Amino acid sequence: MLKIYTDKKLHYYAAGAAAFLALHPGEANVVYVDLDPDVTIGGEGAFYSLNIDGNGGDDMAFTVYSATGYITYYSLPVSFTVKLAGLAPLGDNELLGNMTSSFGYTFVYAHKLEVGEGINSEDSFTGGYATLALNISVFGFPYAQQGAWAGAEMGYLGFRIADGENWHYGWMRLSVAEDASSLTIHDYAYDDAPDQAIFTGQEATEIFENPLTKTTVYSFGNTVFVALPEAFSGEAGLNIFDLAGHLVYSDKNIGQTMSVALDQIASGNYFVEISDNSFTYRKQVHLDN
Repeated sequence: MLKIYTDKKLHYYAAGAAAFLALHPGEANVVYVDLDPDVTIGGEGAFYSLNIDGNGGDDMAFTVYSATGYITYYSLPVSFTVKLAGLAPLGDNELLGNMTSSFGYTFVYAHKLEVGEGINSEDSFTGGYATLALNISVFGFPYAQQGAWAGAEMGYLGFRIADGENWHYGWMRLSVAEDASSLTIHDYAYDDAPDQAIFTGQEATEIFENPLTKTTVYSFGNTVFVALPEAFSGEAGLNIFDLAGHLVYSDKNIGQTMSVALDQIASGNYFVEISDNSFTYRKQVHLDN
């Protein structure tokens, strides 16, 4: 059965995906990561870095900046506030976008994509800091606003991760406050096979639905709970990693339902990974000890 998306803008997805994949053949394995809870940053100097491919090194950095100051206008003090939300790929990684100029200032413009758009080597990518939203207010009133992501809800960002001379293409779903005061990371996916195309919103390797996408994963205290969907009849493995990519638990063949108590690890966020031979599902959970 074809995977059905509820977004009405994706009525063309099935036919388009089949044609797109026919033009971009090859082995692929999409790794989908659901951040639970979502990561939201905001404040005067908020910073968050994300290790996308689990190799122990951070791949993307996110910032939200806010500052208040005064200027003098005809000898009168004028208060202003600047809020900025943005991100930057680290190392040799790149965003789907391009360099652009405005008022003599050159910056990275990161495209805000719709669900179902293909990301591959034919797209334009660039490194450098990308301003997603910029808001300037004077005396508490809006003065200027820039950035295609201001007020975006569940928008898709395209990226690619450098792997020697190869690339791993992926998408990330973000929301940005209208006034650029906060940024939320919801989930992301990438193809761990080099130089393979991926669609925004694609969670499984094929355009056909893998039953593991319906897996239930949650945590309570120091215990992780996993329930495989009834439709899944194969063998699935379980791995749990810390955010630095260190393996803290592994089981190569899990049952339909199971719980894992991890009382020897530190409290914090961890990635739970469920996989068969064609699909990997990851979810971030919080454990307390």
